[in-house]
Amino acid sequence: MPETREYVSSAAEHGSVSISEDVLAVLAASAAAETEGVHSLYPSYGRDIAELLNKKALNRSIKIAINGNDLTVGVYFLV
Repeated sequence: MPETREYVSSAAEHGSVSISEDVLAVLAASAAAETEGVHSLYPSYGRDIAELLNKKALNRSIKIAINGNDLTVGVYFLV
């Protein structure tokens, strides 16, 4: 059964932009990995950025919730 993906969309005069929750999760993971004091994203140790971007690992480390115009990002990490 295919997963249902949500998108954050913004319409403007010259077009619109839609960003999938997968892309938002990758951006949140990248930002967390670059933050001083963050050892790694939960639940593994010593991952490099290629492993960090693995969707299966992100499902445990980053939680995205989209509700209309509201976006909530949960990041689970080790300090």
